[in-house]
Amino acid sequence: MEQRFIKISDQPKKLLRAGDVQAAFPHIMGVTAIPDADLAALDYARCAMDPAPAFDPETQVQEEPVIEQDPDDTWHFRTPVRAKTQAELDAEAAEEAAAAAAFITDALAKVDIDAEAARLQFITPGAGQALVYQRKEAQARACLAAHDEQNPPSTGDFPALDAEVGITAADILGVAAAVVAQAEAWAPIGDLIEATRLSAKAAIVAANGDQTAITAVLDGLSWPAPGA
Repeated sequence: MEQRFIKISDQPKKLLRAGDVQAAFPHIMGVTAIPDADLAALDYARCAMDPAPAFDPETQVQEEPVIEQDPDDTWHFRTPVRAKTQAELDAEAAEEAAAAAAFITDALAKVDIDAEAARLQFITPGAGQALVYQRKEAQARACLAAHDEQNPPSTGDFPALDAEVGITAADILGVAAAVVAQAEAWAPIGDLIEATRLSAKAAIVAANGDQTAITAVLDGLSWPAPGA
């Protein structure tokens, strides 16, 4: 390994190469090869490059390298390692806890977003539209419960259905039957999406911050799709 040197009076000290020292004393041939005592008289010293010590990043900190003199007057370039303070350990624990909480929050939100995306493959979006569907279904069921071909409803009896006459079916009874059929076809799909959503969120919470387990839950989700 290439020898390194320091200028003893430098503050702060910095590592020098042999060429740096030789350049300072061009009239002395092989200045870097002279004994330590003679080199010290010129205000220079050899500096040993200590290997970086092994350390545990969970409990220790590797500090900035330093150049320091040992009791035997030798100089060393070394990387100190110290135990983390309790404040550092507490700060890291708090940071990890915050990151874990954010990961859980994001995962729970993703389940809700994916569930809504699955629903929107079957229904029209919007809270207002959901209310329209509910009103139509309620009126359709009331219509079918109170009327039949021998006792048909009159226009205006079920205004939520009137607008679909001639589009969905030829008469109000036909519209009511179609609306109920559509609602009953959607119900098991909606139930499956909701069951999937709730079970996924429960599994995420039960994972207790284990990001691998949470990712596995998200990757393993399967949502209903039209035609599936």
